[in-house]
Amino acid sequence: MLSVIASVALLTACGSQSIESAVAEASRECPMYIDEYTTVTNIQLEGHDIVYVCSVNEYLLGMEVTIFQNPEVISAMKQEILKSIKYNSDPSVKDLVRMCKKDNYNIVYRYVGSSSYAIVEVRVLPSEM
Repeated sequence: MLSVIASVALLTACGSQSIESAVAEASRECPMYIDEYTTVTNIQLEGHDIVYVCSVNEYLLGMEVTIFQNPEVISAMKQEILKSIKYNSDPSVKDLVRMCKKDNYNIVYRYVGSSSYAIVEVRVLPSEM
């Protein structure tokens, strides 16, 4: 439900740009509505992390983001993201994964509750992609 791996495709120009310029370009497209609960509000670089900042509408979701802070839930979310990355046939996703592995960049999904402001992060390391 909260996996926004589709947003990885925002970096469509990865094959011809540096990660820095691709992230800057993709960030200009924000906000992007992923589903009725989730909006990518920003994409940014933090060191070697490509961070997708996602606002989660807790009112529509019917619960606070804190429910997802459970390690088992985070692990399940990560497994869904990994499946989406590994089995995605979109060339832009493949380009992003290639660049992340080559330049040692992580992909981080930072989910922020719209009313609680609670934060849950799911981090994918290059070696896991």
